Amino acid sequence: MKYAVLVFVMIVFGLNSKAQGEVFSFYFNQKTFTQLKDVAEVDKKYFGKYELSEGPQNEIRKSAGEYLLVDQSGIYIEKNRISHISREEVRENSKYRVKKGWLFGVLENDSIPCALDGEEYYFLVPAKTYLYESGVPPTNLIQFSNQQYGIFNFEDNGYYSLIVIDFNSGSLKIKDVVFTIEGSSGLSNIKQLKKVSGESDDFDTFILNPTKEEWDKFIIPKCLKVYDSYKKLAQED
Repeated sequence: MKYAVLVFVMIVFGLNSKAQGEVFSFYFNQKTFTQLKDVAEVDKKYFGKYELSEGPQNEIRKSAGEYLLVDQSGIYIEKNRISHISREEVRENSKYRVKKGWLFGVLENDSIPCALDGEEYYFLVPAKTYLYESGVPPTNLIQFSNQQYGIFNFEDNGYYSLIVIDFNSGSLKIKDVVFTIEGSSGLSNIKQLKKVSGESDDFDTFILNPTKEEWDKFIIPKCLKVYDSYKKLAQED
């Protein structure tokens, strides 16, 4: 599933504030991939389970059991999703049974705690939402450095949005690309860009095709903003 469906997609799509309060959007041209290192997965030393870091703004998300996992299948958010099944379904379908507050039949070879409310059993099931799923186009994973990777997501307009995953000392940071029109993080620092019409009547849309040098010396060091931070959990036995 594309990262665009996640809660933090609102900035990834490229809405930026100008100094005057105006906004614009941006996307990346596929041609930029020819200059960058396309990989199938991140380095295996980064595989593991990461927990959202402590912080007042994260309490609600942490209480939902949100984690980010990195493995050979890709990079994905894992959190609990509430679901329910009726008492009638449990009685009539031999696949399900409830014993001492545990529901069998939802997860293969395992049970999960449940609670009865009226005629419904409620329970939490783990759900995956992929930021990047290995081998599933048209999302591309690009390696910018030994610890930084970019996830380019194909959008409906035929161009790409981007998030950056930064691994460092047992932590993982999700970063957005943030531009202004002018200045040290201004779009004017990218030579190959064009303004397109038809995206919106309310703001301008730019299509970017940065060079390798512009990625290395401008975008990566000057235009990234941390959206979420995670800490790596100890490996379970």
